[in-house]
Amino acid sequence: MDEPDDVPPFLRVPQGGNHLTLVDVTGVHLLRVRYCVCPTSQQFHMQLLELGLLSATIDIDQPKTAFSFSVLNDFIHNNLECGTSASNYYNKLRRITSNVFPHLMPDHYREQLRVSHQWRLLKLLKWAGFGHRQDSQKPRSLVLFCPTCPQPGINIYPDVTDDLSKYVQVTGYSSQ
Repeated sequence: MDEPDDVPPFLRVPQGGNHLTLVDVTGVHLLRVRYCVCPTSQQFHMQLLELGLLSATIDIDQPKTAFSFSVLNDFIHNNLECGTSASNYYNKLRRITSNVFPHLMPDHYREQLRVSHQWRLLKLLKWAGFGHRQDSQKPRSLVLFCPTCPQPGINIYPDVTDDLSKYVQVTGYSSQ
């Protein structure tokens, strides 16, 4: 399959102009794109963001790969609930795109790893209320509140002077 004629048409890289590899829950798509280049237009990666796409390309002036918000959320859910690894998830997307020729799909596994880390950080910043603030985060400011941990004045009386670390329990759950 070295000859371009042997590659199915939907797997060929579009010729001429800008093209973008779009990774979505429906698969990996090779698309020709045309960005707005008006004097007041935003940078290309910001135009993608407005469309619900996160650029995976380091060069913000010429994005070549983008992941949809839906595929990033789907990966997080699959990873947390099903224990799906990033490589297995990306292989699933390649298989969805081309069940017969998944090996011909471009490999964007490393980009998926980087973008999924960025996506999780963006979600944490949003949940912690840093979405529209310019101030920097303090250490542990992105940690979610744990109602079972000892919190003086919240679930421990303020006058308790004991060492609170003895109240912290490490528990593990297993399904059998």
